[in-house]
Amino acid sequence: MKLKTFKTTKYGILMSDKLKNEALFQSLFQLTTEAILVADLNAVILMANPSCENLFNYSPDALTGENLDILLSKKSIAQLKKYLGNPGKTRANNVLDVFGIKKEGTAFSLNARLGTTRLKGENLTIIFLKDVSHKIENLLKTKQIHNKLLENNHKFDALVNNVNGILFRCENNRDYTMHYISKGCLELTGYPFEDFKNKTINFGQLIVEADRNMVWEHIQTAVKQRIPYNFECRIRHKNGDIKYIWKKGAALYNSQNKVIALEGFITDITTYKEQELALKANEAKMKALLEVMPDMMFIQDLQGNYIDYYTDTQDKLFMPPNKFIGMNMSKVLPPDIYQIIKTSHNKVIETGKMQVAQYSVQGEKNIEYYEARVVLMNNHKLLTIVRDITEKKVKDSQLKIKNNALASASNGILIVDAKKPNMPIIYCNAAFEKTTGYKQEEIYGRNCNFLQDDDRDQKAISIMKHAILHGENCNVVLRNYKKDGTLFWNEITITPVLDNQNQLTHFIAVQNDVTNKVKAEDLKDKKQLILELIAQNKPLKTIVKKIINTAETHIKDCFGSISLLNKNTKTLHFLAAPNLPKAFYNYANNMAIGANAGSCGTAAYLKKEVIVANIETHMLWEDYKDMALKNGLKACWAFPIMSSTKAVLGVFSIYSLLARQPSTAEKEMLLDMSYLASIAIENHNNKIELQQSKKQQEIYTLNLEDKVQKRTQEVMATVQELVTVNMDLEDQIRITKKAENEALLRKNIISAVAKNFPKGFIAVVNKKFQLVLAEGEALEQLGLKPHIFKGMTIDDLSIFSEERKSRIMNDIKKTLSKTHLSFEIEYKNRYFSVNTAPLYGDNNQISHALMVYTEVTRQKEIEFTMQKALKKEQELNELKSRFISMASHEFRTPLSAILTSAILIAKQNEPGKEKKREKYVTQIENNVKHLVNVLNDFLSLSKIGEGEVKPTLKRIDLVSFSKLIIKEIKPTLKNGQTISLTTNNKAVTLGSDEKLLRHIIINLLSNASKYSDEKSHIDFIISISENQVIIQITDQGIGIPKEEQQHLFTRFFRAKNAANIEGTGLGLNIVKSYTELLGGTIAFKSSLNKGSTFKIEFPMLKETQ
Repeated sequence: MKLKTFKTTKYGILMSDKLKNEALFQSLFQLTTEAILVADLNAVILMANPSCENLFNYSPDALTGENLDILLSKKSIAQLKKYLGNPGKTRANNVLDVFGIKKEGTAFSLNARLGTTRLKGENLTIIFLKDVSHKIENLLKTKQIHNKLLENNHKFDALVNNVNGILFRCENNRDYTMHYISKGCLELTGYPFEDFKNKTINFGQLIVEADRNMVWEHIQTAVKQRIPYNFECRIRHKNGDIKYIWKKGAALYNSQNKVIALEGFITDITTYKEQELALKANEAKMKALLEVMPDMMFIQDLQGNYIDYYTDTQDKLFMPPNKFIGMNMSKVLPPDIYQIIKTSHNKVIETGKMQVAQYSVQGEKNIEYYEARVVLMNNHKLLTIVRDITEKKVKDSQLKIKNNALASASNGILIVDAKKPNMPIIYCNAAFEKTTGYKQEEIYGRNCNFLQDDDRDQKAISIMKHAILHGENCNVVLRNYKKDGTLFWNEITITPVLDNQNQLTHFIAVQNDVTNKVKAEDLKDKKQLILELIAQNKPLKTIVKKIINTAETHIKDCFGSISLLNKNTKTLHFLAAPNLPKAFYNYANNMAIGANAGSCGTAAYLKKEVIVANIETHMLWEDYKDMALKNGLKACWAFPIMSSTKAVLGVFSIYSLLARQPSTAEKEMLLDMSYLASIAIENHNNKIELQQSKKQQEIYTLNLEDKVQKRTQEVMATVQELVTVNMDLEDQIRITKKAENEALLRKNIISAVAKNFPKGFIAVVNKKFQLVLAEGEALEQLGLKPHIFKGMTIDDLSIFSEERKSRIMNDIKKTLSKTHLSFEIEYKNRYFSVNTAPLYGDNNQISHALMVYTEVTRQKEIEFTMQKALKKEQELNELKSRFISMASHEFRTPLSAILTSAILIAKQNEPGKEKKREKYVTQIENNVKHLVNVLNDFLSLSKIGEGEVKPTLKRIDLVSFSKLIIKEIKPTLKNGQTISLTTNNKAVTLGSDEKLLRHIIINLLSNASKYSDEKSHIDFIISISENQVIIQITDQGIGIPKEEQQHLFTRFFRAKNAANIEGTGLGLNIVKSYTELLGGTIAFKSSLNKGSTFKIEFPMLKETQ
């Protein structure tokens, strides 16, 4: 029988269809140790090799023609039939586990691998069989051994893990890297054995640093001597506790006597060690007590007769010892002391418990205090120990005073024990309880960090930890939390306390609640940040969100919003309301303004703030209250955002979750936020107008660039066509000539465009930084034409500075690297917008850089004008803010005084109190005069600004005029102040406006008085010099700081050293304006804390002598 195809992966044999070496195949079939069967689709055996006999005990001939079921079990036959004659499923690497049946009926395990061949049109299956029964037996034995090992390991683990301590095996290094460690490590160290196994932690880290060298030396000494080791040391538990351990072990050595590991046992001896330390401490205490004996000791019988005594000095005894031994104490002690001691003796005899009594005697200088302790020595003796406690009494008294001072201090005070690991609090005063809301019993024994809650990521905490670690002073401000969770800022000063041996024993912490101060500083910083955002032209939404966030941070339980007013529709739409409930946001958006349109719409309509403390009951909220209350909004405070021209820009609103009014500080902060919002919105509007003014210039520049680019591309396209066209030489010459003519024509066109380029010029530069083209009107106008010629490099432009040439070359480099640039430059007070573009040559490679300079001087002038206008607007806004601040102060103070005086007049209405009433009436009159002066300043300022002040000149005798003014102002001078008028002329005639001149002189004399001390002198000098009349007023006052003198005549300006002196900051501004209206000039000299001199010069009338 011949096989057409035979394949087996085991031996790598592949026979071709014609079986070139059939004899070799037959040899292999006969000699292979694997049993081989060839079967047809019906599982009939067609061939069997000799190895089948060794496997089944059937000869090969006996198997031929038999069915496979005599060799395999039924289940195995069912498995094989899926593969018989099926080449798609049968491969030599398919292995089946089947059961074979020997001739005598014994079943055993086989591996069957299948292959398929085709012979005479019939698919045949080749089956390779291998006995694996011995492997299964070995596997069963292995499993049995493995199970026994597991059982032994479980027993060993149970034994090891129930040992009170740790069994270990580790490397002999300072980390003691663990090969094995028992589970007892968790209880002793706080770390599971997995952490040691994975090297997340090593045992060397746990040893207290002070003990590490000792441990290493113990082990290495034992290793060198090849003996076991044992010692005690300390480790730090995962929770921070210190544990005492006893460690016993030995080293393991290899055949070369090198240490391969350390093995041993560790047990916890903390309890034993603590008891040992406590015992030693008690022994030390007893020793100290014996060394410092009490002042006196007496042994008496139960009747009070003295048997023995001890004292370091006999000065304190009531009689010499040789006299009182054997005597009864009633005859030795003073009667009052005897009664005290006798009472103690009786109680000791009655109860058997120690009795303590105190008494005092008059010493040589002061009263001396003693403490007597009486104990029963046995059934018939008493021991009385008497100690002088005078010094202790004094210290206790002083300590009591100090404790009372600490307890009544307004600052919170803490004392912590620095000797204990957790540094527990051992004392706090009432102020600390009041600040934090915790009671003493909740505080004592805790670490101070409980006040930080989970807010531990603070730089101040790190500073404080460093100071505590090194026993140093420190002062920090950090965030703390009260018992109810309220945040407060705590300024803490920590001071270490050292004992007589200079050892740290305690820390004293003094705390001060600085929440208001921190909030004020934070608010100031945030205002500054908002102003910086405005100055940096940040997006409007970013700025207003910052404003809202600032308000929400400083006002608890509230949401903020900023709405803009649509002037056409008279509606408010939200610009930003990041935290406002969405349902209410949608409902209230696009709200129409009106007299009853909630807080916001009404504030915009009335142009003034609208404070609604309770939405539920207020009539303004009739149409909106249901939605507001549904979203938890109980109050609303709205502030109109006004422009510098008093137009409504929008509304800044705060919605509170509590029905209440804003506090004075909150309202003041919200007004500031409204003002910042107005600056931001106006700045945004101005920026939009500025951008629109640039649009035309940008459009023109872009169109010009497009034209140049288009023409350049046309030229380059023509050249490209010339290169790519394939024709004969004659045609090429003709076409080339034509293209050159066209290129020349286009070049001439471009050159003509460049030469006549309006308001600017065009330049083309090659890669060598050589000028290929430079044409345009501006070259002539700037005087550059004579210095620029074709072919010169940028370095050759001697008219430009090295810095400018470097910038030009850098711009060319960027353009040649495919970057389009757009920027502005200034040259000879003219401004140009520069746009650059790369030009492409052969093979579409960049060959030149095009630079188009368009003059934008006119546009820049417009921009500068607008910037100046914006700056002036900002200055006006600042003046407005200063005016509001000043006016509110200058009106509030006299009005408060008037109100107070009026109230006091009402209370002093009885007969006999006329003088007091007159005093209060005078105060009212003085304050009313002050208000009138302030209003006059405002009116004068307004008239000057509107040009309504027109001087009416007439002849005035300046000397007589000045004397009248001095007489008028004299009652207003401070106590002891004097004014002296000095002039070399009996009469000085001046052509002036009497009203304006009077205002000038009164203001200067009033300032001289106001800014000088009592009993000071004011010099008023009138002189004539070179056709000028000179008025000079000198005081001995506080002077003006040199760095502020340049602002002295600015509206609303007040020097820093005059901040606490009443004034509007308008007086000198008005004086200067009036002086100039009268044709005069004003100047001054001033020295700080020495005084000031103001000098006014007017043109002199010709008749003046």
